[in-house]
Amino acid sequence: MTLVQSLVTELHPGLSHYLTSANLDSPWNLLVHAPTGTGKIPAFLIPAVKSQLKVAQQHAQGVVQPSGLDSLKLIPHVISAFWRTSSGPLILSPMQELAIQIENCLSEA
Repeated sequence: MTLVQSLVTELHPGLSHYLTSANLDSPWNLLVHAPTGTGKIPAFLIPAVKSQLKVAQQHAQGVVQPSGLDSLKLIPHVISAFWRTSSGPLILSPMQELAIQIENCLSEA
């Protein structure tokens, strides 16, 4: 983890929480100014992906546990169905070049 990534996580731990009506009033904006190559894009993508993974896991457990079936076999299938039927984080980019960098960063992960 780069210095920028650790500082973003430290300054704004709420970035990895799923946005709900309960936390809608908390501040969600963070401006980071750092040189190229310091990890600004991953600093914001990591919490977004982490949040989505957490929500998928919670959904899967909520579906599988009440069924009483073998959760080790079912959870991956429920998570896969969750990815196909739900939307993920919306990432807006003001420039095409930045959008390509973001896509490349996500593809490498």
